[in-house]
Formats: sequence, C-alpha cells, structure tokens
Amino acid sequence: MDWSLIVSLISLGCCGLFFLYCRSYLDKRTSEERILAEFQEEIEKLIVQIDEATDRDSTLVEDRITKTRKILDEVDKHLALYVRELDRRVPEPVLHEAPAAPPMPVIQPTEKLQPTLLEQVTAMYRAGIDPSLIAIKLRITQTEAEIACALLESTKAGPESQG
Repeated sequence: MDWSLIVSLISLGCCGLFFLYCRSYLDKRTSEERILAEFQEEIEKLIVQIDEATDRDSTLVEDRITKTRKILDEVDKHLALYVRELDRRVPEPVLHEAPAAPPMPVIQPTEKLQPTLLEQVTAMYRAGIDPSLIAIKLRITQTEAEIACALLESTKAGPESQG
C-alpha cells in the first residue's frame, strides 16, 4: 500500500472521531434535559431570593404590628386615666338650672376709619399723581395702580360723553 493512502485513511479516521466528539458535546449542551436542568436551577435560585425577601418583609411587618400594639396599649392607658380624671373633676350638672348666657361683647366705634385702598387711589389720581408713584406709596403693584386709574378715567369719561 501506498503511504499517502494510509495517511489519508488515518486523517479520515481522526476527522470522524473529531466529528463524533463534537456531536456528542453539542448533544450534551443542547439536550432538553440539560436546558431543563438549567432552568430548574435558575427557578430554585429565584425562589430562594423571593423567600428571603418575603421573610424580611414579614419580619418588618410583624415588628410594626408589635410597635403599633404597644402604642395602642399606651393610648388605652392614657385614655383610661383621662376618663377617670374627668369623672373625678366634673361635677354632675344640675338639671333645673339653666346655664348663664355669656355677655354680648360691646363694639366701640373707632375714632376715624382708614380710607379704603380705592378711596386712596382715587384721591391721589385726582390730585394728579402718576400711577407709578401711587403704586409705590400704597405698596401695590404698578399694574394694579394703572388698572385702577384706567377705570377711574373710564368712569369719568363715560357719563360726560353720554350726557
């Protein structure tokens, strides 16, 4: 036999073995059992994490419930003391006595009322003061002063133009 034929047959055998190895490797890696086993492991890890989070949350809720119960117990104690104190202090009302009506407050008239803002704006505008100075003196915005002056001007012009 020829050496080239022997080398070719050995090469073909090596290629065949390499093909079988790669095929078995891919079958192992992509088999349904392998994929299902990986999914199962991931699911188990997720379940463990969810259980840990749930335990932690339930512990927090239980702690809050305990604290709330303690606070409610304290409130109940304070209310009981408060009710007892009220029972001791408040005499029983007499049924045939009517309670005295509180005296009506007397309102004393003041000496002189301050003029309203509108009256002040009107007096200043009729005195010929500029709306910006009116705004500064009365501590209002310039726009408010200008609107008030424009209204005064329109009411002043309105009756004269009609009459």
